Amino acid sequence: MKIKQISVFLENKKGRLWKALNTLAENGINIRALSIADTSEFGILRLIVPEPPNG
Repeated sequence: MKIKQISVFLENKKGRLWKALNTLAENGINIRALSIADTSEFGILRLIVPEPPNG
């Protein structure tokens, strides 16, 4: 079974994670797993989803 990971770079500011996750939810994309690595300026959100979005 192949698993694809999606990585999203986010500014480390209030509300950025919520906006990213809300956008996924609005488009019917479920999250199987996630991890976040951050610094003072940015974060990397890594997601495993059942079906990666096109594009």
